[in-house]
Amino acid sequence: MIGLEERQDYILSVAKEHGFASISDIAKKFEVSIETIRRDINKLCKDNLVKKVRGGAILSKPSCRKDEDYLLRIKSNQQQKLTIGMRASSMIQDGSVVAFDAGVSIQSIANSVSGVKNVTFVTNSISIASILLNKFNREEITGRIIFIGGELDIQNRFSKGAFATDTLKDYYFDISFVSCTAISFDAVSSYSLDECSYSKQLIERSSASVLIAESNKICKNSICRFAKISDFDTIITDDKNQISDEIKKHCDKEKVELVIVSV
Repeated sequence: MIGLEERQDYILSVAKEHGFASISDIAKKFEVSIETIRRDINKLCKDNLVKKVRGGAILSKPSCRKDEDYLLRIKSNQQQKLTIGMRASSMIQDGSVVAFDAGVSIQSIANSVSGVKNVTFVTNSISIASILLNKFNREEITGRIIFIGGELDIQNRFSKGAFATDTLKDYYFDISFVSCTAISFDAVSSYSLDECSYSKQLIERSSASVLIAESNKICKNSICRFAKISDFDTIITDDKNQISDEIKKHCDKEKVELVIVSV
């Protein structure tokens, strides 16, 4: 017979890994009633380990999420990145001015964009600029590329620092695509202070801002907050991990379009 402590440990591990622990899913796993899992969650709430939300629980104090090494991030969640990138690239219109931040997830948009004409792409990412340059050379897209310079982050392949961030103050964008390390109810955050400053400028200088995030980043925190959910017009994520009803309701309340693509 599986005991209370083992169920509670499992609830905590699921909430930590996925950001949300579903009552019905856990009840099925342990072959117990939904009321039993509710009581388990109530006990965890009394200990201030989780917070009850509709249909389950989230961590009371989500741990600080860190970015993996650049090469590991390129290889992780590839199917999610591909599907999200295809959906995001469909938002790019002919003749528009488009800003990309340096996030690895944003590279999937650059890889997916095709067929658009007279688009100005602005980025501080060497990798994204290279992807776009190859597409221009193959005549898959037309327009121009503006690379925002500054001190190079050699490991992560983007320009950073005051020069890069200050340069953005002279630009305006029709749409910007921004990535992050974590999303919670009250913060969109990153592990890199340089990326935070840059992303914040992109949002402020854009008519429309789109947040790109795989679902494993939701209901998590990272070290540096640079925005709120309400600062974005659209959030694009995937359905590999369950998106809590609380997050969906929060986006609806803030009039933020939440797009969940199937992978």
